[in-house]
Amino acid sequence: MNQNEVCNEHKQVFITVEFNLDGQQDFTQMCSVCVAQQMTQRMNQVNPVGKVLTLNDAYQCIEEIKEEFKQNQAVKVNTIKNALNELKNEIQMIQTKIKQTCDKLLENIHQMLENTAQSISKLDTKLKELLVLSPTELINQLRIIEQEFDYSKQSQLFKQLIDQLIIDDQLQNCRNIMKNEEKNEDKTLNSVQEKFKIKQTKSHKTPHLSIICEEHKTEIIYLDLSKDSKRSNRLCCLYCQFNSQIQFIPVKNVFEKWETYVKDVDNVMEYLNSFYGNKHSSTILTVDKLISYLLEKKSLIQEKLNQYLQVIISKKVEQYKQQYQIKNCESLSKDEVIQICSKLIHQYTSQQIKQMILDDFAEIDNEIINFLNDQILIPIIENTSKTLKQLYDNTKPIDETQKQIVIFEQQNQQNLQNEEITKRIQCQFLNQKSVESQTQFKYDLIMQIEEKEDCWCMLFNKDETLLVTCHDSKKIKIYEFTEKKLKLLQILASQTSKLFAIQIHNVSNQIIISDNKSIIIWNYQQEEKKWSQVQILQQHDDSINCLISNQEETMLISGGDDCKINYWCKQEDNAMLWMLQGSIVVHKTKILSLSMNEKQDYLISSEYDNKIVICKLQQNKQWLHIQIIQLDTRCWRISFIKNNLFVVQQENGILKTFYQQNINQEFLLHQQLKISEQQSCQYWFPLVYNKKNQLLLNKHHNSIYFMREQNNILTGELSICFEEQDFWGTLSNNSEYLATWDVKSKQIQIRKQK
Repeated sequence: MNQNEVCNEHKQVFITVEFNLDGQQDFTQMCSVCVAQQMTQRMNQVNPVGKVLTLNDAYQCIEEIKEEFKQNQAVKVNTIKNALNELKNEIQMIQTKIKQTCDKLLENIHQMLENTAQSISKLDTKLKELLVLSPTELINQLRIIEQEFDYSKQSQLFKQLIDQLIIDDQLQNCRNIMKNEEKNEDKTLNSVQEKFKIKQTKSHKTPHLSIICEEHKTEIIYLDLSKDSKRSNRLCCLYCQFNSQIQFIPVKNVFEKWETYVKDVDNVMEYLNSFYGNKHSSTILTVDKLISYLLEKKSLIQEKLNQYLQVIISKKVEQYKQQYQIKNCESLSKDEVIQICSKLIHQYTSQQIKQMILDDFAEIDNEIINFLNDQILIPIIENTSKTLKQLYDNTKPIDETQKQIVIFEQQNQQNLQNEEITKRIQCQFLNQKSVESQTQFKYDLIMQIEEKEDCWCMLFNKDETLLVTCHDSKKIKIYEFTEKKLKLLQILASQTSKLFAIQIHNVSNQIIISDNKSIIIWNYQQEEKKWSQVQILQQHDDSINCLISNQEETMLISGGDDCKINYWCKQEDNAMLWMLQGSIVVHKTKILSLSMNEKQDYLISSEYDNKIVICKLQQNKQWLHIQIIQLDTRCWRISFIKNNLFVVQQENGILKTFYQQNINQEFLLHQQLKISEQQSCQYWFPLVYNKKNQLLLNKHHNSIYFMREQNNILTGELSICFEEQDFWGTLSNNSEYLATWDVKSKQIQIRKQK
C-alpha cells in the first residue's frame, strides 16, 4: 500500500482500507467516492431508500435545493398576496352587508320594546273592562284580545332580517380563496427527498359521503355490495353494522373498486372508438383503392372488348350478309336457288325470322361471357382479392377475443399495420430526384472554420445575424454571422456537457439552452453588450433532449429522459422570467422529439418505446393527450408541416406522414417513403420545416435530405452526404443558409442555397 496512490476509477486519493476476512483478498483501498458507493450499497440491503453522498456532492445537492426553494417561495408569496387581496375585498363586502342589516334590526328591536312596554298597561285595562259570566262569551272575548296583542308579525320581520345576516355564499368565496392558496404547496421538500432518497409516508384523504343514516343520524361509512341484499338501501353507519350480520365494505374500498370499474369502462370505450374509427377509415380507403384500380384498368378493358366484339360480331354479320342478299336471278347458282327455296317453304313471319336470328346469336353471347370471365373478370378478382377480403373483413362484428381488454394494444397495433398496407405510398427517395431538380436546387459551401470541440446543437436567430453553438466542453459560443465570416462574440459557460437543445427568443433577446436536467436562460444586457445568466429552471429529473417555443415566445415546452413533458410560461410580474405551468406525464420511456402545429393547439411527441403521443390544448391552457400511435420502430425526429399534417423520421430509414382526416379527428398514416437502408442515427438533430418555401430539412445516418411538400405529399429535392453519421446542424429562418458540424472534418461549415 502506497500512501499517495490514486483510485483508477474516480482519480481521487485513497482515504480508507477495508480488510477482508474471506480469504480471497486481504484488503481493498477506497477513495471518498468508493466509500460513499459502498455505504449506499450496504445500506440498501437494510433500507432500500437510503443513500450516501460525498461531502462535495451533498453540498451541491443542498445548494440546488436552496435555489429551488427560493424560487418556489417567490411564487408562493406572490400567490398568497393575490389571495389576500381577494379575501380583503370579500371581507369588506361582508362587513358592509352585516352593518346595514344590523342597523335595521336594532331599529326594529327598539320599536318593538316600546310597543311591548305599552301593551302591558293596555292588557290590564282590557281585562278589567271584561265583565261577562258566560264561559263561551269569555273565551270569544279573550281570543279578540289575543289577536290585538299578537307579535307574530314582528317575529317574522326579525326572522327575515336575521336571515339576511347569513353570509354563507360570501364565506364560501373566502373558503375557496384560501383553498386555492393551500393548493400551491411547496414542492421543495419532495425535491429534497428525491435527491437524498428519503422515504416519505404518503397520506391519502379517505373518501367520505355527505349522507346521514336516517335511523341513527350518523355518517354513512359502509356500503352493502351483497347480491341478495335484504336491506331497503345499501347504506350503513357504524351502529347499523353492529346490529347486522352482513359483511359491509368501507366506503374507501367501494370507491377504489368503482375507480377500477370506471377505468375498465374507459378502456373499452377508447378501444371501441379506435376500432370503429379504423374500420370506417379502412373501409373508405379500401373502396377507393378498388375504384382506383378499376378506373386504371378501364381503358385496357374497353380496348379488349372493342377488339373482341368487333371481330366476332363482324364475322357473324358478314356471314349473314353472304347468305341473305338480293342478287340478279341470272347470276344465282343451283345451290343458291335450292337454299332460297328451303327458307321460303316454311313461310316464316317477320317475328319468327327475328327470333331465329336471335337464337343464332345466342352462341355469340356465350362466347362473350366466356371472354369476359377468362380475360377480364377473373384477372380483376385475382388482383383485387386482398382488397375485397379486407372489405369483407371490415363488415365483421367484434368477436369475443376482440372484447378482451388484455389484447387492446395488440389489436390497435394490428389495425395500424392494416392501415399502412392499404394507405402507404411506397417509393424510393433517390428515384424521385431528377437531374433537373439537382441542377436547379443545391447548397454550395461558402465558409468553414475549425472547431475541435464536439458540437451537439446549433441555431440561427430569426434575422440570421447570430449563430449559437453548444459544445461538450461545457461551452456555448455566440457568433456574429455574415455571408463572409463568423466572428466569435462571447463564450458562455454551462454546468455540464449535456447541451442537447436550444431556443433563441428575438423579442426578449434571450438564449435558452437545456443543460442536463436544467434549462438555463441568458438575457442580452444592452449596456454591457453581452449575455448574462438570469434564471435556471429545474423541474426535470433527467437529461433534457428537446426544447421548443410557441410563435409568440411566451411558452416553452421541454421533454427528456425522465419521460416527462414540462411547459413553462412567462411570469405575470416579470416578462423576463419563466415559471412552470404544468406537466404531461403520459410517456413510459424517454422523450426524443417535440413539435407544435402552427395554430398551436396540437402538440406531438415521440418516445424511445416506438410511440407518438398527440396532445390537444384545452380552454384552461392545459394539454390533454387524445391519441397514441404505435410505430414499428423508434421515431428519432418529428415535426408538423401543416396544422393537420406531421412527419416522422424512423430509425429504420423510413419517413412517414400522418394526416388528420377521419370523423374522430385522429391522425392516420398518409404517406411512407424509404429514404435510406441504414438503421442507425442520432436524435439530437431536429427536423426543420420552412413554410414559406415548403422545404423540409431531415437528417438520417450520414446524410441530410431536403424535401418539398406539395398537396400534402413530400418529394425529394436534394441530399448531402457526410463521411460519418455523427454530425449536427440547422437551417436559417429563410432556408438560405445551412450550418453543420461533423466529427470527421471538425469544422463548422456554412452552405448557401443556389
